[in-house]
Amino acid sequence: MPRRRDNTHSHQKLIIVIATGIVVLIMGINGIHLAQKSSNDTYILELNEISNQSRLTTKNYENSIGEWKSDVMDDIEMLRITDNNIKQLQSLLSQLKSLEPPEKFKDGHEMNILSLKYELQSNKHMRVYVETHDQAEYEKSSELFQLAFDYETKAFALFIKANENT
Repeated sequence: MPRRRDNTHSHQKLIIVIATGIVVLIMGINGIHLAQKSSNDTYILELNEISNQSRLTTKNYENSIGEWKSDVMDDIEMLRITDNNIKQLQSLLSQLKSLEPPEKFKDGHEMNILSLKYELQSNKHMRVYVETHDQAEYEKSSELFQLAFDYETKAFALFIKANENT
């Protein structure tokens, strides 16, 4: 009889160990899920901040170009504004590159990087145009700005798709 009790006692221990293991596994999976959600949330918040700053920088710069074309400001002031804008875009690009996107956002993240790179190149050509009034530089600037817009649109679509798939 005592043997049967040992077997029952061992069986109970085994059930307790297995149940504990299942609980730990479930907690671990929940912890991973929460960590991923936290990582996603943090990335989205940081990306939104960079995107908002980028949009504001672009809007202000486009307004300045309009004023310059309307002769509200001279070339020297426009060059100063362009130089500041280039520095701001370089900073935003560095911030964006320093983010570690969750796997599901990597494609959109890369499109965002390309968008900022093209906008930066566009502004560098715009600077040359302001200095030289070479129409080819203006056209190159416009082409690059359109590419920046196209990549931003692609990034947005990829981010929407990634969010829908979760």
